[in-house]
Amino acid sequence: MKTLLTEFRADRWRAADWTFSDDTKIHLRRRASGDTLRLRQYRDLYNRQAYSTDADLYLETRLFQPTGARGWGIVEVDADQFTDEKNVEVTSMQYRVSDGTDHYYWDGAAWSVAGAGDWNTLAELNGNLTTFWTTARRTIAIVLNLVTTDWRFTPVVRHIQLSYDCEFVTMDEEVVYEGIVGNIEDNMRPAADFPFVGAGTNPETLPAAEAPFEITDVIAAWDHTADPNHDVDLFSSYNPANREITLTGAIPAGNELWARFLYKPWVVVRAHSDIEELERVPAIIVSDIRFPRSARILPASTIMDRSTSPPAGIIWPGQRSALFEMDITLEAPTQTDALRLQAKFREWADLNPRLHLPTIDEYVNLKLVEPLTSIGPPNLQDLRVSRAVIQVGEVVLWDRPAVKAGDPLYPGLGYGVEQVEVAADIGDTEESFRI
Repeated sequence: MKTLLTEFRADRWRAADWTFSDDTKIHLRRRASGDTLRLRQYRDLYNRQAYSTDADLYLETRLFQPTGARGWGIVEVDADQFTDEKNVEVTSMQYRVSDGTDHYYWDGAAWSVAGAGDWNTLAELNGNLTTFWTTARRTIAIVLNLVTTDWRFTPVVRHIQLSYDCEFVTMDEEVVYEGIVGNIEDNMRPAADFPFVGAGTNPETLPAAEAPFEITDVIAAWDHTADPNHDVDLFSSYNPANREITLTGAIPAGNELWARFLYKPWVVVRAHSDIEELERVPAIIVSDIRFPRSARILPASTIMDRSTSPPAGIIWPGQRSALFEMDITLEAPTQTDALRLQAKFREWADLNPRLHLPTIDEYVNLKLVEPLTSIGPPNLQDLRVSRAVIQVGEVVLWDRPAVKAGDPLYPGLGYGVEQVEVAADIGDTEESFRI
């Protein structure tokens, strides 16, 4: 189990991650000096450029749903509040959480579905957030109510941080198995053809393949005997439960029926020939994994609960950012299957420049850095094997454990400064002030 940190940043490139209760009154403001989340100015009844003083205006983070989550920790918000000319604070923020279906607030005894006006302070949120996590409620979004009592001012939010406990071992395992292997298995569906002798019935039953194909769907069917050019598609529907292909019309018994199916590719990491003969079925093999350069040390990350006294938080001391390179080998029993598999792999790489890591619900960069190249004997009689290199970058390695305030192994670490008092001699008097 590791304690990890995620961030929801006001960023124009990730504007779709944010939801607003009313985008005519709240928005993501784009500036060269930095993007921020704030109330939107509009013309009020007096024709002033004003911020809305309406209640229950809120922004909501994307739904965070790491499959490895085992508990929620601390929320910290980087924001600015403002006071008027009488030094009265006129802006504030209140909080809720969401499970993707409903908004919840802490009613003093339990998390309840929130109605209008039901909000919590940050202290109430952080004091009870650990109890929001359940096995049935593994997702969370942070909801912020932006409040102003003065039309001239708005709260300004730059980012929100959330700590959480995660059942997680190493990023190597996450990138390779959950990222690359899992993503290909879930999203890549190459096509292949299956010729067989029809029984003259409708529907026809697709025979079991000799090779271990995992067929996910059938998309076309032709009477190859009567229509060798495959001009007329007879396919109507496919039932995977009993492998029945319903045709638009039955074909004569004994005619050859060609079915075009989609299959889940077989993805293998560092396969050994003494385990399975891969050439029986199209396969994608992660044949080598490399760290081409040293990992870059990142600045220490922190999160702080300022509602406690003294402020208590968590420190991640110098995580590292790494770049992975992987050799990918594609094998297929026929040249046609090899070309179709290559085309689907190129499409997958182009459509996934950001690779999702489901255990931590984060994204890393992915690109094909060396093109697919056919490999075989010098006489080029065998072109059924091809090789490519993919690169996965900006991978944060959470190798070093988090240091939590109160940990006896790290006395004094993890606590914030609650108050600073400065004293100075000015002439014959001594003045002091507090921050």
